[in-house]
Amino acid sequence: MARPHGKGFLVSSGTPRALTYNLPGTAHELQPVSKESSEESGDGSEESGDSSEESGDSSEESSEETGSGRRGWASREQQMLAVLDFCTEAWRTLPEIAAALGRTDSTVRTMYLRPLLAQGTLERLHPESPRHPKQAYRSTGRP
Repeated sequence: MARPHGKGFLVSSGTPRALTYNLPGTAHELQPVSKESSEESGDGSEESGDSSEESGDSSEESSEETGSGRRGWASREQQMLAVLDFCTEAWRTLPEIAAALGRTDSTVRTMYLRPLLAQGTLERLHPESPRHPKQAYRSTGRP
């Protein structure tokens, strides 16, 4: 399908990041509507304004419930408890733990494994060789 603005059906204006399309000879803008832009513009009906206020309240409540106000991640303490719980039943490798938490290997290693190892609540399968290719971790059961 050919692009409508290339055939003269729409006229584009603006920068590539803020490109808008207009019908030729009119002031009607045809822009893709995103959730953020519709909430910021306030062009919607009163009902949509009310729902955005409600959704704003619920997102605040949900962030308070999880104990974190940033990006939907659980608090660091909750994530550490999740690591300990995940490593209770079997030896777990770093990639397995990272996948379970939805984090990168480096984040899990620095933010969770190192502090838990230092506390003695997590142990290594190969303690004599921290960089062992088959290194795995298990909860010690101590608080």
